[in-house]
Amino acid sequence: MAPQRRVAAPVELIGATPLVVVCSPREPFRTAVRHALPRRRARVSHAKSAAELERAFHRDLVDMVVLDIGHATDDTWRAAAPAAEFPSAAFVAMT
Repeated sequence: MAPQRRVAAPVELIGATPLVVVCSPREPFRTAVRHALPRRRARVSHAKSAAELERAFHRDLVDMVVLDIGHATDDTWRAAAPAAEFPSAAFVAMT
């Protein structure tokens, strides 16, 4: 008898679609990240400022944050500050 293949359940069946928040004031950066992540595998939300990112953390369960550090300002570093408060969320900095 051949061994049975284990098939992972699609994310849609599990109901646990990860939430990715893109924090960038630049529209081309947000568009690039949105196109890089398949819609069926992740929900992509956008935050243009650190205040919007903070609201997203208190409103939803955020799995990952993508920060735009290409043109870093003080607001960019304020957006990175929740990494200490929410250690379960992955923070990725991209240029």
